[in-house]
Amino acid sequence: MRSSGKLFLIDAGEGAAARIGQLDLNLAQVDPIFITHWHSDHFGGLAMGINESWFVVANSPINIYGPYGIYNTMEGIRKSFGPDILFRSSNRQGILDPILAVATPHLVNIAGEQTEIVQDIWHHGNTYVSVFAVHHEPVFPAFGYEIRFGPCKVIVTGDTHVFDTLESIERDADLLISEALSYE
Repeated sequence: MRSSGKLFLIDAGEGAAARIGQLDLNLAQVDPIFITHWHSDHFGGLAMGINESWFVVANSPINIYGPYGIYNTMEGIRKSFGPDILFRSSNRQGILDPILAVATPHLVNIAGEQTEIVQDIWHHGNTYVSVFAVHHEPVFPAFGYEIRFGPCKVIVTGDTHVFDTLESIERDADLLISEALSYE
């Protein structure tokens, strides 16, 4: 999503970096990334997105916002890409700063079963991102995001079951993005 001169993602499934390239967008401009939950189809491309943004010379680490588990996930990515980061930064004679090869994690913490917009977690210019809890049992916590820019309201539910307050969250949205899966 692009707003207020920023390019940001909600989730980074497998192939996210490739899709950004196919859209002729600059991967170095992606910041931040918001994760809805820790199922692989929602973060399987996160490591490559972080790593490839570094290749195209991002000027700061990507900020990653997500639920409990974010620190372990980011540490795992850092460790698994450690040799690659070392080799590429040492072979490119100072062009690739290894500090920029890892992301900065931000824990989004919503206590209990709250399912209303509970907090703004990021803003830039006239763009605000808020988070709400969704029901994606047995995954807990799992989030949806509300993005407001100017008069526009976009809701991304991530994976969720229908729950009582979802209608009030979605009300007046200009765009609703809700994932569905059919096993057939």
